[in-house]
Amino acid sequence: MNNKKHYISDAMKLNGGFELSDLERARLELSETQRRLANKHYIPPGDRAENISRQDAIDQLHETLGMTQEKPAMTKEQAIAELQQTQKKLATKHF
Repeated sequence: MNNKKHYISDAMKLNGGFELSDLERARLELSETQRRLANKHYIPPGDRAENISRQDAIDQLHETLGMTQEKPAMTKEQAIAELQQTQKKLATKHF
């Protein structure tokens, strides 16, 4: 039996769209206030990594790694020449 529990972050609960009791809302706001006071570099709830979508995270990773640059398209002749070079290299290697 698979028991999968979905985790909803406190920041998402505070941003709205959830039915929260007054006690739970007060608890969440208190924890946010404590974070704000304790941390020199406070990150607002909406900007935390736990609230980013998977696609946004992948796009940010690709941007960080410099993978957003597309390779220039090869002409047919360039592709054939590169293929021939690779075949020559493979033919001269001894396994």
